[in-house]
Amino acid sequence: MAEKICQNCGARCKLDDKYCKSCSEKLSEETIVTDNFLHGIEKIKWLSFLEVGYSRYMNVYEKYENKKFFLHINWAAFFFGIGWMIYRKMYKLAAIFMIVFMLLSSAVTACVAEYYADDIVENYIAIETYQEYKYNGGEDSLYEASVGIYDAPELAAAKEAEKSNFKIYVITYTSYVITALFLEFVVLGLFGDFIYRAHVIKNIQKKNGGVLSFWKFIGISFIFRAASVILTRLILYFFI
Repeated sequence: MAEKICQNCGARCKLDDKYCKSCSEKLSEETIVTDNFLHGIEKIKWLSFLEVGYSRYMNVYEKYENKKFFLHINWAAFFFGIGWMIYRKMYKLAAIFMIVFMLLSSAVTACVAEYYADDIVENYIAIETYQEYKYNGGEDSLYEASVGIYDAPELAAAKEAEKSNFKIYVITYTSYVITALFLEFVVLGLFGDFIYRAHVIKNIQKKNGGVLSFWKFIGISFIFRAASVILTRLILYFFI
């Protein structure tokens, strides 16, 4: 397949490109003929399917052409995770990862919640005791003595509520961070190129590759994230 090779950065470009998509350098009219096939598929089809980032992905896939499995860091997948999969139109895989993300996040939430359960119960008991104290007219010397603040029992209850809310935040965000670090950063960051190669080879004949436009990407990403939040809440409500 005839290609233009950028004289500035060495990126592969289409024959009719005037400027390099990698560094924006104006391309010369010189071309280079390369092997026409990669994994038994014409490179022109890879080019049409990959579109954005063609040079980068082709360099990676040529490097690992003879390996059925490989690890290679993909910074877009590392930082954007499922969003990167949506951008690259891997909807089914993104849905699978989203479900795995929800299940793993729920499992981590359950484990962290179990660790804090006794403390949260104590906080709620303290708050309920204060509410009962207020209901009885705010006169209970034993309660006032137990909280240790004789002139401000309300402050003691507020502190208990603050402790409880803090632990709930810890439970929520710890589960999200642990899941995101493992599933999106580590798994997709390292396996993203391998996963995408399999997707390209499987779907290249369907001609539904390329990337999403900005607004479609935003819209579909919002739908995926909203569905993720709703389904995660349902999992936590019914099973944990």
